[in-house]
Amino acid sequence: MDITDQEIDNLKSGRELDRLIAQHVFGLTLLTEAERNIIGEWESRRGYGGATDTSALARDVQNQIRWISNYSTEIRAAFEIVELWLSVHALVMTFRPGPKDWWVIFPDECGHPEGSKDHGKNCFREAFGETPELAICRAALKMAMKKAT
Repeated sequence: MDITDQEIDNLKSGRELDRLIAQHVFGLTLLTEAERNIIGEWESRRGYGGATDTSALARDVQNQIRWISNYSTEIRAAFEIVELWLSVHALVMTFRPGPKDWWVIFPDECGHPEGSKDHGKNCFREAFGETPELAICRAALKMAMKKAT
């Protein structure tokens, strides 16, 4: 699934964005509908009345089922993304409040050919959001989608 930067800029905070972050940034595998139904039935039998949101479940690399964090609405969860960037991708990012939105700036490879006058120059990409969590999620998803191409 390819998502353009413009589409990412229009994503709202919520579970759909959280699932995209889990899948494309953290590499989790979303459960199939059949798996979600089995877990929902099990939870219902345990007395939860089927209120469990099984769409918020995914498998990690060890094939363990885990809950998807609320990346786009909880700052603690959004900083899981920042920690991943710092540990795995060694990326530096800046985020700060803007006039109306939060602004996240992160480095990006420019793709200037070796030998050109611009080779080795730093390029930057950006993302905005009404909250720091949303801006961090949009920036992370932009970077993940770029790396996937």
